[in-house]
Amino acid sequence: MKIFLPGFLGAPEDFPNCNAIPLPEKLSDLLSYGKNLTLIGYSMGGRIALMFTHQYPEAVKEVIAISANPGIDPSEIPKRILWEKKWLAVMKQSDFIEKWYAQPLFASLRNSKNFPEMLQRRKQVNLEEAHKLFAHYRLSKQPNLWEKLPEMPVRFVFGELDEKYLPIHERLLRMGIESQLVPNCGHAIPVEVPHRVFSMK
Repeated sequence: MKIFLPGFLGAPEDFPNCNAIPLPEKLSDLLSYGKNLTLIGYSMGGRIALMFTHQYPEAVKEVIAISANPGIDPSEIPKRILWEKKWLAVMKQSDFIEKWYAQPLFASLRNSKNFPEMLQRRKQVNLEEAHKLFAHYRLSKQPNLWEKLPEMPVRFVFGELDEKYLPIHERLLRMGIESQLVPNCGHAIPVEVPHRVFSMK
């Protein structure tokens, strides 16, 4: 079974042409989808797919991790916690959605023809639920899975314009982990070029 895990603020309704599901409240919720799973996860969804595969390897056939970070070194955690706390506070403000997508990470997304419609959908998100997911799955709390990747059936995909994540792509290649670049695209690959994601084999 192939299922798609959206990124933070994403919802299954955003991706009608694939088998998208809501982000789980806890990893074990994914066990209800059975075994032999192919998990396509974008950003936070990719992190969730990696963590699930680490904990329940018998349930996973393959992971396609899109714009996902396998984990951060302990020295980076204090800085990351400050960043996360800032956004958890901003999430309670009325203009949070605009501020979130104003980040440099989403520069190419803002230039995408799909951005205006996506932005309007995001403004309908239940921010209380989004706050809970962000707090639960934030990167500073995720185990660092870099050393576990060679044991996982995983391949990565990044946008060639995603400057923040290109070092991850390059590190993966040095490790011998399959990692592909999508041309003319940044971080938000499923929104910018959805046909590239949902045609993946």
